[in-house]
Amino acid sequence: MDRNIGYDFKTGKSKIPRLKKDKLIKCYQICVATNNYGDISKINYKDIEDFDLFNFSFPCTDLSVAGKQEGMSDKDGNKTRSGLCKDGIELIKVKKPKFIMIENVKNLIGKKFIKDFYDITNEIESFGYKCHYPTNDKGQPKVLNAKNFGIPQNRERIYVICIRNDVNLDFDFPKEFDSNLRLKDIL
Repeated sequence: MDRNIGYDFKTGKSKIPRLKKDKLIKCYQICVATNNYGDISKINYKDIEDFDLFNFSFPCTDLSVAGKQEGMSDKDGNKTRSGLCKDGIELIKVKKPKFIMIENVKNLIGKKFIKDFYDITNEIESFGYKCHYPTNDKGQPKVLNAKNFGIPQNRERIYVICIRNDVNLDFDFPKEFDSNLRLKDIL
């Protein structure tokens, strides 16, 4: 419970107590081994050691075409699962890691949620970062597909790499290529 894993922010309860002891032990061990602090909405960011890289992949459940598409907040203004993004942004503001990698579903840059995408990148840039994301020939954010980078899976995602302004480094996304590797080759 000290890792607040399995916490459901809507019900305010953890699912952990219902797990069998052997699963609890494995879950705890992996959380400790990977420095998983658990639910981001329950962490005191000042208690965390400084870190250089923040992999910021917030829940896509309420952004995805397959989901409810409520966005960052529901019709009553309550934070959705995808709204946990706001907690990640707060963590960035407090800890100021050198590098941030954001990954999410392609609908984050779709017509319905493109404003949220720009709100996220603009807010992070206001903390002293340069946000890089792939763009099309019109300069608009573009989805990358894993199949075009040597992975035998059709997985479309938007990626953003943010670099703190005091870090003297620029970033370019790799060029797409066809590895000729297909899932059937692996199977």
